[in-house]
Amino acid sequence: EAEWVRRSKDFEERKAEFEALVMSKALGALKEHNNDVESIGEAVLTRTMELIKQQSKSRLDIERNVLEQSEAFKAQYKDLLDEEFRERCRVYDERVAERERNLIQIVQQE
Repeated sequence: EAEWVRRSKDFEERKAEFEALVMSKALGALKEHNNDVESIGEAVLTRTMELIKQQSKSRLDIERNVLEQSEAFKAQYKDLLDEEFRERCRVYDERVAERERNLIQIVQQE
């Protein structure tokens, strides 16, 4: 019976050592997994930030291009309006001059 008690204690000690070893290995594997997850998360975050920066830069470039085209269109439209105004003034001046000539002819005929 003393042998049985000794073997039982020995078995319990080896069982406790084995459980501690398994727990230690499991904890090590869990830490490695956690490190992998963190490094993957950091890589995803870095790549996401790079993409956001690229998209923001691209959007700003497009907005700048649209603004430049808008300014060019406004300048062209202003030039067109100025030219049209000058043409209307010229036509109006010609009509006024024609009326004055007609009026002078009428006055001279009377």
